[in-house]
Amino acid sequence: MGQSRIEWTEQSWTVVVGCEPVSAGCAKCYMASMAARLERMGVEKYSGLSELREGRAILTGTVRFWQPSLLDPLRQKKPARWFLSSMGDIGHATITDDELDQLFAVMSRGAQHEFYVLSKRVDRIARYLRGEARADTIKANALRLPGEPGSGFPWPLPNVLIGTSVENQVNADLRHAGMACLARGGWRTMVSYEPALGPVDWSGWEFLSWLISGGETDHMHRRARPHHPAWHLASRGWAESPPAFPTHSSSMATGHRWTPSRQSICRQGRRSSALMLLPVRPMPLSTFARGKKAIS
Repeated sequence: MGQSRIEWTEQSWTVVVGCEPVSAGCAKCYMASMAARLERMGVEKYSGLSELREGRAILTGTVRFWQPSLLDPLRQKKPARWFLSSMGDIGHATITDDELDQLFAVMSRGAQHEFYVLSKRVDRIARYLRGEARADTIKANALRLPGEPGSGFPWPLPNVLIGTSVENQVNADLRHAGMACLARGGWRTMVSYEPALGPVDWSGWEFLSWLISGGETDHMHRRARPHHPAWHLASRGWAESPPAFPTHSSSMATGHRWTPSRQSICRQGRRSSALMLLPVRPMPLSTFARGKKAIS
């Protein structure tokens, strides 16, 4: 558990750590160098997740379910926004359905919190959540957790948003089916359009509750790939239904003037211009409850 510098969340729930690249957006992911740094600091959780090749940290493909972090959200009573997971992908094949049951059980018991679940392997998450039996299994797991269970067990979980990240049209198209499946199941959905590496046509994504838009950062001196203001402006124009939360920008395409509305420290520590397309903040749960129904 740790406080997060990511603009749209407050806490990072790193119960799943480690990953392996699946698309272009992964090429300069901060996770490899961050895991290497934490391993050098003696943090056992991150041991073996990355290795140095030609002086650069590379993910090894090792993915770990870190049991000691499982109950972190339940140890905090004050409501907070939790990101699962900034240092891994819960949709990875290494993570078993039993382990996913435990994660969703904790989220059901942490009803005072909001959870943002982000996975590039959203098809796996959609398959996992399909069927009425899944809710019964998660409820049974929740009842075994320490502490007094709350009253009722709403399903789908109203305090959970499930999302994916896309960087261009190709990967938006690849991940659309899984996201649409989740929406049809009644889950609230989100997309992180970062790092934006190409324009995306969001037609057909009207089921989204939330759209995040941002560019790549120059983490650990890895030169960020440029992105174009027009891509984000187009997303803003589309996002009249789902609220958009644009994030930082560190490498706007040259030749185009862009004046940010504020400055922020980007999450990897380097100061960069914040690309603010809409002055919105994450909605409270009461707003989610009033939002657009999932498509049928």
